[in-house]
Amino acid sequence: MRKSKKGSPKLPSIGYGTKRELRNIHPSGLKEIIIERPEDLKNIDPKEQVIKIAAGVGEKKRIVIIEKATDMNLKILNLGVFEEKQELTEEGEVEIPEDKTVEKNSSIVNGDKKSKM
Repeated sequence: MRKSKKGSPKLPSIGYGTKRELRNIHPSGLKEIIIERPEDLKNIDPKEQVIKIAAGVGEKKRIVIIEKATDMNLKILNLGVFEEKQELTEEGEVEIPEDKTVEKNSSIVNGDKKSKM
């Protein structure tokens, strides 16, 4: 692998990198900024930058960030993931018929028979 011999896969090298001017640029032409706290929104310019909420941000703080960002007319790139999750929680839990119960290992018990999902 270390030697560039015929038939071996190409190794990462300097020539494969993205140009410095184009790094962290969204296809819309705006610069992506990762937000971890609501205070990070203070320095954002809505004409030149869009935001992504960091993956490690919890639900409470995420809601605060989304509210502040919408008040500031900022575009949030990963808002769709949060909306899908929120729709699932609003619908409530899935109802299980009385004759079936769910165990911890996700198997359904029908009387004496066990059938794995």
